[in-house]
Amino acid sequence: MKIPTLQNVYDENTTEAKSDNYPYGRLRCQAKWWVEDNGKKGMRSCFQTINPKTGRVNAPKKGTYSPVVILVKNPENNHIETYSLSPYHDSVECQAFLDKYELSEKDEKFITEWIERKKKMEEYYEKNPVKFVITTLEPVRII
Repeated sequence: MKIPTLQNVYDENTTEAKSDNYPYGRLRCQAKWWVEDNGKKGMRSCFQTINPKTGRVNAPKKGTYSPVVILVKNPENNHIETYSLSPYHDSVECQAFLDKYELSEKDEKFITEWIERKKKMEEYYEKNPVKFVITTLEPVRII
């Protein structure tokens, strides 16, 4: 069984990923999570709280861009967790991600195509391994 993800979190005004009981020091505050989707750079998770003392909205904390970012609500403690795929994941890890989470049709299609491209790249580098040669150089004296 796949783990369900929060699907409608692609804007700041989402109601799906909010908490009214998020820790803020010794106090509790409102918090919200969303995924920012920039077509060229990818996706990143965003998080924002409201200061319980003043009621002012704090600046959002934004994560690093990745090709795919998902939010999952942990059923045990109701915490929102962020998971992502990076270009450094191999095809096996991408396939495990695809099998583990319930994704939107768009994300599922993207990851499936990405896995195929990664497999081709991995096959190419198996046949044509990259070799590095490290040589020592004499130190240069700068006057």
